[in-house]
Amino acid sequence: MHIIESQRPISEGSGRILMPIILSQRIDLVSDYADKPYFRYHFPKRYRNQVKSGDVFVYYQGDSKKLANRYYFGCGVIGEITADKKGDGSLNAEVRFGVEFPRKVPIHLASPVGIYYECLGYNSVRKGPNPIFQNSIRKLSVAAFERIVFDAGLSVHANFNNWIA
Repeated sequence: MHIIESQRPISEGSGRILMPIILSQRIDLVSDYADKPYFRYHFPKRYRNQVKSGDVFVYYQGDSKKLANRYYFGCGVIGEITADKKGDGSLNAEVRFGVEFPRKVPIHLASPVGIYYECLGYNSVRKGPNPIFQNSIRKLSVAAFERIVFDAGLSVHANFNNWIA
Protein backbone atom coordinates (compact mmCIF):
# COMPACT_ATOMS: atom_id res chain seq x y z
CA MET A 1 0.00 0.00 0.00
CA HIS A 2 1.61 3.21 -1.19
CA ILE A 3 -0.60 6.25 -0.86
CA ILE A 4 1.87 8.83 -2.10
CA GLU A 5 3.44 6.92 -4.97
CA SER A 6 4.28 10.14 -6.78
CA GLN A 7 6.37 11.42 -3.89
CA ARG A 8 9.18 8.91 -3.30
CA PRO A 9 11.37 10.12 -1.68
CA ILE A 10 9.46 12.94 -0.01
CA SER A 11 10.87 16.33 -0.99
CA GLU A 12 9.84 19.80 0.14
CA GLY A 13 10.68 21.36 -3.21
CA SER A 14 13.98 22.87 -2.08
CA GLY A 15 15.71 19.56 -2.70
CA ARG A 16 15.89 18.58 0.98
CA ILE A 17 14.48 15.12 1.55
CA LEU A 18 11.94 15.05 4.36
CA MET A 19 12.21 12.21 6.83
CA PRO A 20 9.06 11.34 8.70
CA ILE A 21 9.63 11.15 12.45
CA ILE A 22 7.81 9.96 15.55
CA LEU A 23 7.18 12.42 18.38
CA SER A 24 6.41 10.74 21.69
CA GLN A 25 3.68 12.64 23.47
CA ARG A 26 1.98 11.52 26.69
CA ILE A 27 -1.62 12.71 26.57
CA ASP A 28 -2.85 10.53 29.42
CA LEU A 29 -0.91 12.32 32.17
CA VAL A 30 0.69 15.63 33.09
CA SER A 31 4.22 16.03 31.73
CA ASP A 32 7.24 18.07 32.82
CA TYR A 33 7.46 19.34 29.23
CA ALA A 34 5.68 22.45 27.97
CA ASP A 35 3.93 20.56 25.18
CA LYS A 36 0.64 21.62 23.71
CA PRO A 37 -0.42 18.85 21.33
CA TYR A 38 -1.07 20.04 17.76
CA PHE A 39 0.53 23.42 18.54
CA ARG A 40 3.94 23.01 20.22
CA TYR A 41 6.33 20.15 20.98
CA HIS A 42 8.89 20.73 23.75
CA PHE A 43 11.96 18.49 23.67
CA PRO A 44 15.45 18.10 25.17
CA LYS A 45 18.51 19.37 23.31
CA ARG A 46 19.83 15.82 22.79
CA TYR A 47 17.26 15.44 19.98
CA ARG A 48 18.10 18.75 18.23
CA ASN A 49 19.73 17.11 15.19
CA GLN A 50 16.80 14.74 14.68
CA VAL A 51 14.13 17.41 14.20
CA LYS A 52 14.11 19.78 11.23
CA SER A 53 11.64 22.44 10.25
CA GLY A 54 9.41 20.97 7.54
CA ASP A 55 9.65 17.37 8.74
CA VAL A 56 6.39 15.45 8.85
CA PHE A 57 5.61 13.53 12.03
CA VAL A 58 3.27 11.12 13.74
CA TYR A 59 2.41 11.49 17.43
CA TYR A 60 3.00 8.38 19.53
CA GLN A 61 1.48 7.84 22.98
CA GLY A 62 3.73 5.45 24.86
CA ASP A 63 3.26 3.52 28.06
CA SER A 64 5.64 0.80 29.23
CA LYS A 65 3.07 -0.70 31.59
CA LYS A 66 -0.17 -0.85 29.56
CA LEU A 67 -0.19 -1.99 25.93
CA ALA A 68 -3.65 -0.43 25.46
CA ASN A 69 -2.05 2.99 26.15
CA ARG A 70 0.45 2.63 23.27
CA TYR A 71 -0.88 4.07 20.03
CA TYR A 72 -0.47 6.71 17.30
CA PHE A 73 -2.98 9.56 17.56
CA GLY A 74 -2.12 12.45 15.27
CA CYS A 75 0.28 13.96 12.77
CA GLY A 76 1.53 17.25 11.41
CA VAL A 77 4.54 19.18 10.16
CA ILE A 78 7.36 20.67 12.22
CA GLY A 79 7.40 24.47 11.94
CA GLU A 80 9.89 26.88 13.47
CA ILE A 81 12.23 25.49 16.13
CA THR A 82 13.24 27.86 18.92
CA ALA A 83 15.15 27.74 22.19
CA ASP A 84 12.98 27.35 25.27
CA LYS A 85 12.83 30.38 27.55
CA LYS A 86 13.97 28.32 30.57
CA GLY A 87 17.52 28.48 29.23
CA ASP A 88 18.23 24.81 29.91
CA GLY A 89 18.99 24.05 26.25
CA SER A 90 15.59 22.51 25.58
CA LEU A 91 13.72 23.47 22.43
CA ASN A 92 10.21 24.11 21.20
CA ALA A 93 8.99 23.04 17.79
CA GLU A 94 5.98 24.77 16.36
CA VAL A 95 3.44 22.27 15.04
CA ARG A 96 1.88 23.17 11.70
CA PHE A 97 -1.11 21.43 10.17
CA GLY A 98 -1.59 19.36 13.33
CA VAL A 99 -4.34 16.79 12.83
CA GLU A 100 -5.90 14.52 15.43
CA PHE A 101 -6.53 11.08 13.93
CA PRO A 102 -10.20 10.12 13.53
CA ARG A 103 -9.23 6.86 15.27
CA LYS A 104 -6.22 5.82 17.32
CA VAL A 105 -3.84 3.38 15.68
CA PRO A 106 -2.35 0.65 17.91
CA ILE A 107 1.39 0.05 17.65
CA HIS A 108 0.93 -3.40 16.07
CA LEU A 109 -0.43 -4.15 12.63
CA ALA A 110 -3.59 -6.27 12.60
CA SER A 111 -1.93 -8.49 10.00
CA PRO A 112 0.62 -9.92 10.15
CA VAL A 113 -0.06 -10.26 13.86
CA GLY A 114 2.59 -8.94 16.24
CA ILE A 115 4.48 -6.76 13.75
CA TYR A 116 5.00 -3.13 14.74
CA TYR A 117 3.95 -0.46 12.25
CA GLU A 118 7.41 1.04 12.70
CA CYS A 119 8.94 -2.15 11.25
CA LEU A 120 7.55 -1.31 7.81
CA GLY A 121 10.47 -0.11 5.70
CA TYR A 122 12.73 -0.06 8.77
CA ASN A 123 15.90 -0.60 6.71
CA SER A 124 15.57 2.95 5.35
CA VAL A 125 15.83 4.46 8.86
CA ARG A 126 17.71 2.02 11.13
CA LYS A 127 19.63 -1.25 11.17
CA GLY A 128 17.33 -3.45 13.25
CA PRO A 129 13.64 -4.14 12.69
CA ASN A 130 12.37 -3.26 16.17
CA PRO A 131 11.81 0.40 17.03
CA ILE A 132 13.62 1.91 19.98
CA PHE A 133 10.55 3.04 21.92
CA GLN A 134 12.67 4.67 24.66
CA ASN A 135 13.68 7.39 22.19
CA SER A 136 11.17 10.22 22.35
CA ILE A 137 11.98 11.24 18.79
CA ARG A 138 12.88 8.65 16.16
CA LYS A 139 12.94 8.29 12.41
CA LEU A 140 10.03 6.66 10.64
CA SER A 141 10.04 5.19 7.15
CA VAL A 142 7.79 6.68 4.50
CA ALA A 143 6.03 3.29 4.23
CA ALA A 144 5.26 3.24 7.97
CA PHE A 145 4.15 6.88 7.95
CA GLU A 146 1.76 6.26 5.05
CA ARG A 147 0.29 3.13 6.62
CA ILE A 148 -0.23 4.69 10.06
CA VAL A 149 -1.95 7.75 8.60
CA PHE A 150 -4.07 5.62 6.26
CA ASP A 151 -5.11 3.22 9.04
CA ALA A 152 -6.05 6.25 11.16
CA GLY A 153 -8.63 7.14 8.54
CA LEU A 154 -6.86 9.98 6.75
CA SER A 155 -5.84 10.34 3.13
CA VAL A 156 -2.14 11.09 3.00
CA HIS A 157 -2.36 12.10 -0.65
CA ALA A 158 -5.12 14.65 -0.02
CA ASN A 159 -3.45 16.24 3.03
CA PHE A 160 0.26 15.79 2.41
CA ASN A 161 0.57 17.88 -0.73
CA ASN A 162 -0.95 20.82 1.15
CA TRP A 163 1.48 20.39 4.05
CA ILE A 164 4.64 20.72 2.00
CA ALA A 165 3.39 23.26 -0.56
